[in-house]
Amino acid sequence: MIQFKAAGAALTFIALLAFQIVTPAYFLPPDAVIVADYQGHTNEHAAPELFCEPGGSRDYALTISEVRWEVAPGQFFTAWTFNGAIPGPTLCGYEGEALQVEITNRLDRTVEFSVSPAGAPDAVAVATVASGEMYVLALEALPAGTLVYSDAAGGIVHGLYGAIVIYGADEPLVDHDIVVFEDEFAPPVTDGNDYFAVLNGKAYPLNPHYIFALDEEVRFRMVNIGSEYHTFHIHGHVWLDGRGNSNDNEVLAPGEAVDGLVQMREPGSWMYHCHIYDHIAGGMTAMLTVLPAGFEGDPVAFCRYGGAQ
Repeated sequence: MIQFKAAGAALTFIALLAFQIVTPAYFLPPDAVIVADYQGHTNEHAAPELFCEPGGSRDYALTISEVRWEVAPGQFFTAWTFNGAIPGPTLCGYEGEALQVEITNRLDRTVEFSVSPAGAPDAVAVATVASGEMYVLALEALPAGTLVYSDAAGGIVHGLYGAIVIYGADEPLVDHDIVVFEDEFAPPVTDGNDYFAVLNGKAYPLNPHYIFALDEEVRFRMVNIGSEYHTFHIHGHVWLDGRGNSNDNEVLAPGEAVDGLVQMREPGSWMYHCHIYDHIAGGMTAMLTVLPAGFEGDPVAFCRYGGAQ
């Protein structure tokens, strides 16, 4: 069992960092979760992976319920979730479209469903959903960008949040579009004394490991949904944020959000993490892999074994 708050977590991170200093080719433990969204992309760039295509259905269903959530290997707590996951599914639309969201509340408490632009305090839509009830919410005229849906009545600390992506008319196309929530889970929510700092609801090594082809462009939509300051740092790469700044370590206050465009130009496996030590010790570190030019093998095997298969 991994105790992230203990000294072993610090040693784990030091080992990870040492690997990164010596070589980017760090290989994953067997229980690491790999997001195998590579899908045969080449340097000629296959069709971009967006959260939704123009003209598709904008009808969504969200079910709010308790689950036993594995936040780290072998460590569980009772979480409140949308559709059984933290974060909930990413909803999507295009500027000017209307979204319809069917919300079913299976908790034994009322949920104040709220939608707001990421990093903004004011909600653009709210709905009160009592225990056992279903509510259909129409979302119209949402602003382009990243929005957050959540429970404004205290459910965020239990995991009740997710993203809505609204593409603007002049949205630049990218090869991959990714939302990353930074958060913390702490007692009494965690059913004990453990503290976890998480990326998309999971601590290392269960948080997402992404695979990209060389030279792909990736948009990271970074949201600090937690109550503490976090940073977002990617080894081996820099990004352009929405303010036109080049950066490799963005600081996000609680509730703050920023988008970053990253050109994946350095082959190998690289860390991305928060730079605050307690958050690293709590599990807020993960990996991404950039496949070398002309790669034709198994990308998952490349992550685990350095391309031996």
